[in-house]
Amino acid sequence: RAHMAPSPPDSPSKGLPNNALEWTLEMVGIPSVTGSSSEGQFAALMREKLARVPYFQQNPQDLWCERTENDPLERENLFARVRGRGSKTVHSRV
Repeated sequence: RAHMAPSPPDSPSKGLPNNALEWTLEMVGIPSVTGSSSEGQFAALMREKLARVPYFQQNPQDLWCERTENDPLERENLFARVRGRGSKTVHSRV
């Protein structure tokens, strides 16, 4: 089993599962079959989960969904921004 190092008390990852496998199993346990109505609900369900993380409770403006254009299933993209303390900007896309 893969484990993540413990987060510092003021880390943005505080409140997330410490076990990468646990987090992965939670995500793949959410029904989201391609082309189905459940696929369109995935981003909102993930947003609800992330909204419980203390960082996003303190910074709700950094967690949002945007509906994709011209999509008959009305799917959304989930955006979660974690602001750093340094002067460099790091972008990560999944």
